[in-house]
Amino acid sequence: MLMRIFYFIFIIFIFLINVTECKRKPHFVYSELGKELILAARGYGATVYEEYINATESLNPDEREAAYPDFLKNVTIWDGNLQKMLQNCSQIQLRIENLKKYDGDMKLLLEKDCNDRSQQTINYPCLGHATDKWAAPCLKIIDDYNETRAEINDKIYTIYTGAINHAEKIVNGSDPDDAKQFLPTKIIVQNILKKALNQILELESEKCRRLSAVLSCISPQMKKICRPGAADAMKTSLLVGYLRNERGISLQTHFEQFDIDPDSICLALDRDI
Repeated sequence: MLMRIFYFIFIIFIFLINVTECKRKPHFVYSELGKELILAARGYGATVYEEYINATESLNPDEREAAYPDFLKNVTIWDGNLQKMLQNCSQIQLRIENLKKYDGDMKLLLEKDCNDRSQQTINYPCLGHATDKWAAPCLKIIDDYNETRAEINDKIYTIYTGAINHAEKIVNGSDPDDAKQFLPTKIIVQNILKKALNQILELESEKCRRLSAVLSCISPQMKKICRPGAADAMKTSLLVGYLRNERGISLQTHFEQFDIDPDSICLALDRDI
């Protein structure tokens, strides 16, 4: 009777482990694991229990009790491996969401192109083969955007590199061993960078105005010649992650560190610009 109670507690323990972990993990993680792995996880406790019974069948109660921790360790190892797989699924899902947020082409690929029916709404061949047709009325606006973009990018580079060099001179001119200089130096450097970022923000606003003009011109042409889905796809490709890609990693990181949002004109084009 004592051994039966012991085995019952053992099974309940395994069940509680699974239930607890299910409560911790988002539903999408389990949907990514696949049916076979889920069934394996659910059946593992029963398998270990059966192995325990068979392996200790010829043992006396004391010997059986001594063998119990070894089989419990097997359950713990499986649970640990399952946790690693669940964490990997979570990381993969996060990576996918970031790709869709920061790269317009990846957003199209993952949300549209991976869907077999996307070809019914997005006429990709038309975008490439009929460029002369849908772009013809907008060539002047496109040229203006390209020229403005190049000029503004040069100004942004000059402002940003100038601020970085200025900040480095301030830091190099301070005494790292003097604690009293740390806070004033930090404030000066932050003010230098913030001023530069705000100047860059104004320049980016002008780029977004010109880009908006381009989209306003080409979108009706694309809808007419290549179907509405093609125009929407072009907008997604151009706008999602636009500023992040234009800025580069270093400049984008400084905007994030100072928690500075894009200009309202840019945000009006797309929330993930």
